[in-house]
Amino acid sequence: MSCFLHLTKRSEFLRVQNRGSKAVSKAFVLQGCQRAASADDSASWRVGFTASKRVGNAVRRNRAKRRLRALVRQEMPDLARPQIDYVLIARIAATETSYRLDPKALRIAVKELHKKLDRRSAASGSTSGSNTNAPKASGSKANVADASGATASEPKINDIKGLASYKSAQPHAEPEPMGIDSERAPITSENIDLEAKSGPVRTAKGAK
Repeated sequence: MSCFLHLTKRSEFLRVQNRGSKAVSKAFVLQGCQRAASADDSASWRVGFTASKRVGNAVRRNRAKRRLRALVRQEMPDLARPQIDYVLIARIAATETSYRLDPKALRIAVKELHKKLDRRSAASGSTSGSNTNAPKASGSKANVADASGATASEPKINDIKGLASYKSAQPHAEPEPMGIDSERAPITSENIDLEAKSGPVRTAKGAK
């Protein structure tokens, strides 16, 4: 049976509220948060009690906190874990029930709270152990072919405007001279004279 201390500072209540997890019951809300280990209270757990004005006037709020303290002294030493701060927030039902609150509700709430704390601890451990500097896949989007077979640098076949702009951007070859095959005879002054001496081309009779 571990000993426990009471939370007294407002900053301690806020830390449990902002950084911890919670489990909701009919008569109270149980909050819990893991704290860093220290040499003076390494085997202890701490608990705090609070009741807002929603519960009622000062008499009803004090009654709710007394019932929560009695419930904690009875059940929490066997349920609490060391190095965890617990906060019990009274609800209206805490003053409307009988003198003793249901201990089963506290056991269920503590079990649910511990599961949430374990999941949060496991998630934080896996996040810190993961490698965030993994190398990215090599390759440029401009060299990846799409479903039509054309790369990003070439226009698609069904894109008429893209095909026209692509063709207009390509360099045009110089047209070959008409009348003389450039591969058989280069254009010279002698070739031009031969064509002039040969005269007009004769056609067959009857041809127009």
